[in-house]
Amino acid sequence: MSSRATIHLTILGQQLSASFDVPHHPITPQQALPAAYAIADAVVDIATQASASQGKPVSCRQGCAACCRQMVTLAPVEAIAIADLVYALPIDQREQIRARFSGAIQRMRAAGLVEPASTDHAPVLRAPRAKNAEEAFNALLDAYFDLHIPCPFLENEACSIYAARPAICREYIITSPPENCQHVGRKPTHGIHLPVYLSDQLVPFGLIDATNGHLKKIPLPFALAWSAHHRHLFHPASNPKPLLQDLISRIHQK
Repeated sequence: MSSRATIHLTILGQQLSASFDVPHHPITPQQALPAAYAIADAVVDIATQASASQGKPVSCRQGCAACCRQMVTLAPVEAIAIADLVYALPIDQREQIRARFSGAIQRMRAAGLVEPASTDHAPVLRAPRAKNAEEAFNALLDAYFDLHIPCPFLENEACSIYAARPAICREYIITSPPENCQHVGRKPTHGIHLPVYLSDQLVPFGLIDATNGHLKKIPLPFALAWSAHHRHLFHPASNPKPLLQDLISRIHQK
């Protein structure tokens, strides 16, 4: 059983309301993600309305899946949730999706974007030569996009897990011409600035010890391998209330 809960916050001078189901039984941190995503969606809705009122409407359209070929990075708890989602699929579909994850890693390694000595469950990415860390990061993103690797969940240019898609996918909203997204790093793309990014705030969420060196995002292709070796880092199922209070407190901190 569950109850319907609604939170109210003020974002960009507007009242934000987000509703989600609260189970009456203990839940794991990854099972609290639907509440986080409801909040993220509400924040995005307010920000897109504000952008439209300033003459900058969203240009994202169904069938444009350029963003589904960029490097998506997940909060650790989201990597666990993605693994749970995959292993809950019927076996034929599960093996097809797993093969896509493995194929993406193989292409990254073949392109030299992963340190050869690093494992799939603890990948170390490397970028083309750059002058500084920011330039290296951007070069890595461009190099990945050049590989044109589709998200493992992309089906017919649409997200097959749309309701459960990661926070960063919800927050990537563009106002520039859609065709520019096909040329990341070469033509300008302009996104809507959000007052809070749940994709960042979720990074320490659910970890037993957020100081143990695992406080970093996981590239999507490595989510299954990473999760297989790191589940022990997360709190077990517990009362939903403290988990939800933690989520809300992360927004208030911003």
